Amino acid sequence: MQKFKKIMLLLIIILIIIIILLICINIRNKSGGEGIGSPITEDDIPIKKNFTRLNDISEYFNIKYCLDLYYSNLDDLTDKDLYIDYYGYSEEEFNKQLNDNFKRIYSMLDKKYLDEYGITEDNIADFYKDYKNNKFYIDEIYVIDLSLNLSLYVVYGKTIDYETNKAEDYGFIVELDKTNLTFSICPYEYMKDNDFLDIKEGDIINLNKEEFIENKTYNIYKYEVIDDATVARELMQNFVYNLAYNYKNAYKLLEDEYKSKRFETIKEFKNYLDDLSMKNILRIQLDKFQVKQYNDYRQFICVDLNGNYYLFNDYGIMDYKVIMDTYTIDLPEFIEKYDSTNEQGKVALNIDKFFKAINNKDYRYAYNHLSSGFKDEYFNNLSDFENYINEKFFDNNIIEYKTFEERADNIYVYKIQISTDGSNEKISNSIIVKLRRRNRL
Repeated sequence: MQKFKKIMLLLIIILIIIIILLICINIRNKSGGEGIGSPITEDDIPIKKNFTRLNDISEYFNIKYCLDLYYSNLDDLTDKDLYIDYYGYSEEEFNKQLNDNFKRIYSMLDKKYLDEYGITEDNIADFYKDYKNNKFYIDEIYVIDLSLNLSLYVVYGKTIDYETNKAEDYGFIVELDKTNLTFSICPYEYMKDNDFLDIKEGDIINLNKEEFIENKTYNIYKYEVIDDATVARELMQNFVYNLAYNYKNAYKLLEDEYKSKRFETIKEFKNYLDDLSMKNILRIQLDKFQVKQYNDYRQFICVDLNGNYYLFNDYGIMDYKVIMDTYTIDLPEFIEKYDSTNEQGKVALNIDKFFKAINNKDYRYAYNHLSSGFKDEYFNNLSDFENYINEKFFDNNIIEYKTFEERADNIYVYKIQISTDGSNEKISNSIIVKLRRRNRL
């Protein structure tokens, strides 16, 4: 009897061991392992990474390319009248165009986003049925490298509704596969639902390691050489967007000394933009530019189609400060040019600053440089001077210098002719200038 009990106990122990072995083998097979007891690999562990602010100009424009491609396909969805009335599409042809666009958009969306919201090729149209034509502007980007070839970017910015001209916070998560040159996108809803709305430099996040982004034909980007002209246009477009839709941020972007002298308060800045009008702001376009390299930054000296200057001190990707003219503060370039010329040249430079202020509707600067006697005789206040300028001169005054003479010690008269684009009308005037303080007005 005792011997039978020992045999039964041994059989039970063997059975338990067999069951344990079978369970382990089953678990290992499901996980793709090669044997019992294999160590957990790096791929099995969520990675911890720190976000850094993006400072690579090529990567910035890669991200911009991907988002522009995404929006170009979306915007076609709102242009039914254009396709039918202008391009001559039939209703059937337009619907086919819609289906093709949805396929392209679907291929750009990240699998995580598609899975989380249950989006398929069959129902994707339902998720975009309320889309309105708009534009996305980038404010800043933070990046994490997931592997040697894969990087994740958190993109913050504003989307502009063209029907209402209103700007709202928006953003994307974009992943780039730098080996396959493929990308994927998670729109703003995913950011909100997965705690990506307030990422800062140094923040840590747990992410499952990924290896590559599948090539789906329409989610391809390519590296391009980014030249200074491309950067200059992007700086101008970004600042113009802020002027038109986000004046508070535009005010922050002004260089500190310039801001304190030109716009002492944000209300004054807002009034200036209101007088300029959104229509005129949105017409600002880069005409030409020059780049100067300094120790800590590059300065882009940009000129728009009306001859107005914008100086961008560029410290990094969308990290810049702006000076909106060349007369409010004495720039090193102006001082060097001023000190190297004669009295006639100095007078012309000062007249140029005076009319640049008028063209820029900076009436206070021009008014403050009138002589006290002249102001007392003709203009009781700034408002009177502003009304006089608006009545007697053009919106954009182009100066042609005629004759120059010296009247007295440091007092000069320059006869000028004033014209404007698109008109044959000309205004003749004589400007009296007194040079003082290092021969400057």
